[in-house]
Amino acid sequence: MSEKFSIVMPNYNSNYLKRSIQSVINQNYENWELIVIDNYSSNFPEKIIEEFKNHKIRFFRFNNNNNIGKSRNFGIKKAKFEWIAFLDSDDVWEKDKLIKVNNAIKLSKSDLIYHGMYYLPKKFGFLKQIIKNKSSLINEPIYENLLKYGNPIANSSVVIKKKKLAEIGFISEHDEKYSWEDYECWIRLSSRNNKFFFINQILGYCWVGQGRVSNVHQSYKNCKNFMKFYRKEIAKINKNKKRPVWISIMYSNFFFKKKSYLRSYFFLKDYNGSQIQLLLKKLYSSFILFCLNKIKKDLFILIKNLRKFFNKVIIYKLDKEKVNQTETFENLDNFQFHVFEKYKEFRICENFFYSFDNKIFLKRFEKKHKLLTLIDKKSKKIVCYGWCSNNDIHNVDEINKKIYFKNGNILYDFFTLNEYRNKKLYKYLLYQISLNLKRPLYIYSLSSNKKSLNAIIRSGFCSIKNLNFFSDNVL
Repeated sequence: MSEKFSIVMPNYNSNYLKRSIQSVINQNYENWELIVIDNYSSNFPEKIIEEFKNHKIRFFRFNNNNNIGKSRNFGIKKAKFEWIAFLDSDDVWEKDKLIKVNNAIKLSKSDLIYHGMYYLPKKFGFLKQIIKNKSSLINEPIYENLLKYGNPIANSSVVIKKKKLAEIGFISEHDEKYSWEDYECWIRLSSRNNKFFFINQILGYCWVGQGRVSNVHQSYKNCKNFMKFYRKEIAKINKNKKRPVWISIMYSNFFFKKKSYLRSYFFLKDYNGSQIQLLLKKLYSSFILFCLNKIKKDLFILIKNLRKFFNKVIIYKLDKEKVNQTETFENLDNFQFHVFEKYKEFRICENFFYSFDNKIFLKRFEKKHKLLTLIDKKSKKIVCYGWCSNNDIHNVDEINKKIYFKNGNILYDFFTLNEYRNKKLYKYLLYQISLNLKRPLYIYSLSSNKKSLNAIIRSGFCSIKNLNFFSDNVL
C-alpha cells in the first residue's frame, strides 16, 4: 500500500525556497502534495512556484504574526492526506526520503516517523557532516527521554499522522514556545504513547547558515521558557536535580559566547561527558577564572598595601576633665554595658552565630583582649561593640605598625550592627567605657572616618598623635 503525504512548508523570504521545492519534485515517490504557506515575503516566492508548473504544489499567503506555529497549523488544516510531512523552506530531502518513509509505515504501527539529517552547507563545500544530536534513536519511555535529554528530532525529518496532531490540539501557537514549538509538540504527543519510529538513515539536510532562527541567544531563551513550562515534570524524572544536563550546556554556551566565563563555568562544572568541544570550553573557562582570581587577589593585596602606605591614623586620649557630663542619652535605658573577657562568655549572646566573625574574635580573646559591648536587655543581643587591649604592644592593622603603650588601654575596631544604626549607640558605648575603665584610655580611627572621629571627640577624647606608614612607633 502506498501512503499519501501532505508536505507542509512555511516560508518567509527564504533564499533557498527553489532548492527545497526541487528536493520534493525530485522524490522517486509520486503520492504527495506540497503546501507552501508564505508569510507575505517580499522576494516574490509565487514566481518560483509558477516556474515549476506543478499542480501538486499549493500556494497560500498567510499572515502568521511572526509565529511559525500558526503557519504550520494552517498548512496542516489545508492538507488533503492522512500523513503530514514537515519541510522548512531552507532544508532539503534526499530523493528517496518519501519511499523509505512509506516502507517504514508498512513495517511499524507508528504515529511519528523521523530520521537523521546532514548539515547544510556541506563541510568544505562537498563533505557531508551528520547532525549527531538530530540523528539518533530515542529510547523508551520517549516522554521522559525527551524531557531529560532534549530534542533529537529535526523538524524537517518528521512525518506524522494528521489525526494525532488534531488530538493534541495541533502545534502550539503560544508566544513563549516560539522556535521550539515542534519539540513541545513531540513532548505532548509522547505523553500519550511511545509510537515513534526512527529510520536509521540520513535522508535530509538541515540549514544552519546565516538567517536561521536558531542561535545561541534564542536557544537560551527557549531553555528558560522550557523550564518554565516543564520544571515540575523535570524534577520528577530527573531525581530532583534543578535542570537537565542539556539545559546546563545550553546556558553555558550562551554565557561563554557572551564572554561571561564565570557563569559559563558554573553551568558546565558538573559536566562529565566526553564531547571534546565542551571539555575544551570547561578547561578554557577554568583557566580564565584562575587568571581572574589571581589578578583579583593580587589587586586586593596591592590596594591593601596602598591603603597601609597612604592611610593616616589619628590616636586620641581620654581627657576626663573634658568628658561631657551633661550629655543626655534618651531612650537608651534598654541597652546595658557589658565587658566580655573570655570567648565562652561571648558565646551566650543571642546573635553569636550570625552577626560576628567568630574566628577573629577567638584570636583576640586568646590575646587577652576584652570585648566591650552594649546589650539589648530585651533581645539579649549585642548591638554595639568595640575592643580593648592593655598589652604594652598593639598592632595597628590599617598601617601595619606596632605601637608601644605604657599603663593604658587602647580601644579599636568599633562597630554598630545595621539594625541598630542611628541611635547614638557608638557614642553611648564610648561614654560607658570612659566611666567604667580606670586606666588611661586611648582610641584610634582612620582620618577618613568622619563620623567616628566626631563621636570620639564629643565623648571627651583629645587628639594626641597622627600616625602613618613613616611615623615612629612610640606613643
